[in-house]
Amino acid sequence: VNPDEALDYYDVKWMSSNPSVVLVEKQAGWNQSYADVTAVGEGEADITVSIGGVTATCHVIVEK
Repeated sequence: VNPDEALDYYDVKWMSSNPSVVLVEKQAGWNQSYADVTAVGEGEADITVSIGGVTATCHVIVEK
């Protein structure tokens, strides 16, 4: 998120479309525009981040 000051006005929301494949956890601390992504099973999922009405999505495939 640029500029960093935007985080003072908006809540950053992270989401996984399939938590049995990928877990997404917002990092604690001042810069919540970062998240930890952990593969937990095989399959496909979309990782989505939203802030201030703007959304970005990344499709991931986890293979064995």
